[in-house]
Amino acid sequence: MSAHINPNVFLIFTPDGIVLWDFEKHNQYSLAPEYTFRLVDIAYKRYAIARDDKIDIDLQGQNIIAEHPFSRPEWGWDILARIFHVGTKDIPQEMIPINGREWASCHTALCIETAKNRIPPFKQPRSTATLSLPRPDPAVLNSKTLWQSLLERRTCRKFRQEKISLQTLSTILYASFGFLDEREPGINEFVPKYLRQRRSSPSGGGLNSTEVYLFCNRVSDLGPGTYHYDPVTHGLTSIRETARENVLPSLLMGQYFSAELAFGVFIAGRFDRMWWKYGHSRAYRVSLLDVGHLSQTFQLVSTACGLKTWLSAAFRDSEVEELLEIKSPAEQVLLFVGAGYSDGEDIDTASREILTEYSMTNAHET
Repeated sequence: MSAHINPNVFLIFTPDGIVLWDFEKHNQYSLAPEYTFRLVDIAYKRYAIARDDKIDIDLQGQNIIAEHPFSRPEWGWDILARIFHVGTKDIPQEMIPINGREWASCHTALCIETAKNRIPPFKQPRSTATLSLPRPDPAVLNSKTLWQSLLERRTCRKFRQEKISLQTLSTILYASFGFLDEREPGINEFVPKYLRQRRSSPSGGGLNSTEVYLFCNRVSDLGPGTYHYDPVTHGLTSIRETARENVLPSLLMGQYFSAELAFGVFIAGRFDRMWWKYGHSRAYRVSLLDVGHLSQTFQLVSTACGLKTWLSAAFRDSEVEELLEIKSPAEQVLLFVGAGYSDGEDIDTASREILTEYSMTNAHET
């Protein structure tokens, strides 16, 4: 009977040798050469398991090989997506608390132990080329009810190429991404000083494991270019000038209408801050959720300020990192969201022309 290899494993080649990952069971194994060669033989030659062979016994004992076919649930997507989802599913837990006191004891112990290590700091602004933004005007957000903003929020692909005021930008950045002084009184007394920053959106572990970068196209009194937003000081640090209109579409996989935006922000995950508290890879899911929360808040705030929004996860990662001068692998750009004045058109000009031509041709044929 032919041997079968577990479909939930993959090999990683490292300077120290080959590591086999069982991403379903969250186990890793360092493979000696003879174990690797045996798996290759089974994969290509379908050899049967030798019941008196130590290598086969070890591999079978760890459920890496079996005499029977492994279950292969229908996934319907690519293998990388499956590795990510299954690999961050069902976190191993040594002990499951049976009551509130026990859970609180375990969680408190984790927090105390984590606090013994220094959390990676937020990105520090440069001492030069720093711009203080005007004081935000939260009162403008009362011009629409939450329900109105929810109804009016719209993903648009046609903008009027009009400038917005620096005051409006300041309000949007502060309400969406700033650390809100107004929330300070509501923080409980047990939260350490270095974790007391609060945005308007929830954040995994209260860590605010994100950085925000502004791409300015059309903002009064602010030159076109890229900036880092500091949520502590509510200020901008200039990174580089980008006066060419085709820069943003080029970064965003040719989505040409992005050049019409007044401004946009790239939101980056700070994985090192997330890993500081959560060592398991499931925390990567939380990083994605953090970015999603910030994106929705940004869109609702922008809508309340009279703008329309557009967002995309399609961008050239390496080129964006170069433009924003992001050099650490522990910081990765995850999403772009932009805003500007618009009449609410959700189809871009070129697509509307093509669809109109198609409709007319199709109507003629029928």
